Amino acid sequence: FSLAVIYQKIGQLGQAKALYRDILKSDPENKDEIIGNLLSILIEESPRDAVYLLSRLAIENPDSSYIAAQSAFAYEKIKDYDDM
Repeated sequence: FSLAVIYQKIGQLGQAKALYRDILKSDPENKDEIIGNLLSILIEESPRDAVYLLSRLAIENPDSSYIAAQSAFAYEKIKDYDDM
C-alpha cells in the first residue's frame, strides 16, 4: 500500500493503480482508503469520467459526504461550478 501511495504522489499513476488493484484482490483492511486513492487518480486522469462515476455513486449513496466531496473535486477539475 505504501509503495502504491508513493507511486501516486510522484505521478506514476499506472503503477499506483496496478498495485491498488492487486491489494484490493487480496481483501485488504483499508479498502475504503484504497478506493479513495483510486478515485483521486481517476479525477486526475479523467475528470469527466470521474464526474459520471461519482454522480452514479451519489444516487446509490445519497448521504455520503465523502462522495459529495470527491464530486466537488471532480467538478472543479472540469471547471463546472454550476453542478457542484
